[in-house]
Amino acid sequence: MMASIISAKFTALRRLLRLSVKPTWKEYWLSLKVCLIGMGLIGMVAFLIRLLASLIPA
Repeated sequence: MMASIISAKFTALRRLLRLSVKPTWKEYWLSLKVCLIGMGLIGMVAFLIRLLASLIPA
């Protein structure tokens, strides 16, 4: 029973890897830009929260 489940998972993984393709340089660059912009936005929000928290008297 457990062997058939594992076999089915490997079959699905093999099928997925056969269909996957390497991204082009343009797709890679777009993905990198989106990730960096997202990290920058999260950092700015965290900075603003810390700034507001420091301004509130304890």
